[in-house]
Amino acid sequence: MRMLLLPACLALLAAASAACDSSAAPPALTPTASTTPAASTVATSAVAGTATPGPATVAGHLADPALAELSGLAASRAHPGVYWAHNDSGDRARIFALAEDGASLAAFAIDAEARDWEDIALGPGPQPGAAYLYIGDIGDNAAVRDTITVYRVREPDPAVPASASLEADAIVLTYPGGAAYDAEALAVDPATGDFYIATKALVTTRLFVARAANIAAGGTIELEQIAELGTLGPVTAADIAPSGGQLLLRTYTHALVFEGVASAWPTATPARISLVAERQGEALAITANGTAFITTSEGAGSTIYRYPLAP
Repeated sequence: MRMLLLPACLALLAAASAACDSSAAPPALTPTASTTPAASTVATSAVAGTATPGPATVAGHLADPALAELSGLAASRAHPGVYWAHNDSGDRARIFALAEDGASLAAFAIDAEARDWEDIALGPGPQPGAAYLYIGDIGDNAAVRDTITVYRVREPDPAVPASASLEADAIVLTYPGGAAYDAEALAVDPATGDFYIATKALVTTRLFVARAANIAAGGTIELEQIAELGTLGPVTAADIAPSGGQLLLRTYTHALVFEGVASAWPTATPARISLVAERQGEALAITANGTAFITTSEGAGSTIYRYPLAP
């Protein structure tokens, strides 16, 4: 988010070290071992010790200068090697297709409002067998929004230019009790179509779900809080593995891996993977085969890092 610049400072508040990112990153880097202490548990979940993923590698750099504030990233499962991305607030309603090395492939306008887009995910939708993109207009720095919106768009073919803006279904959401939260992390369960939102907070990260049955019924949907995950640090992105067996949340300094199916996540103790320092890392995507994840940062030409992920 724009109000949370200087992520290194925020990372210190979350008790993790960070350094400034360089666009001229070396071809292979080893993440710094975590020094974040185990978090106090608000409900039944707690932060665990650090996982050791092996060295991060540089996959490439963002080639399109229009992607200056990349905030959301998701791997296509229908188009191998393609990733979908969008900018943070301030851009118009559009998505970008890019290769893992950052090469620009296409851009599509969306018939939607771009108030504060923060994350993007892939998942099932109304038409069986079809893939849909879910774009989270869920940012709320001041925690004043009465509603938030997730836009659902049929995944386009990046090789076929669109003659008009892509149609989008607006899924309008509220938090329980009329509460308001800032959030930047959205993920869709590939098996059930439920989608999950994790709030961005220095102290207590809350995990909410919108059930697919409620989404199909239409109307404004009240999110269900399923967990308070303790002190993770500001969560800036999320993704669910293609198998449905892992939830990844990222902060400015770590990726947190919740193993198991969705019912296990509220009480799971996540493994932490230390990330290479980025300027303002707000994007994460698990690869289409589930064997790795990539991250990148806001800033034109930002580096794309790839990390191995045990399925």
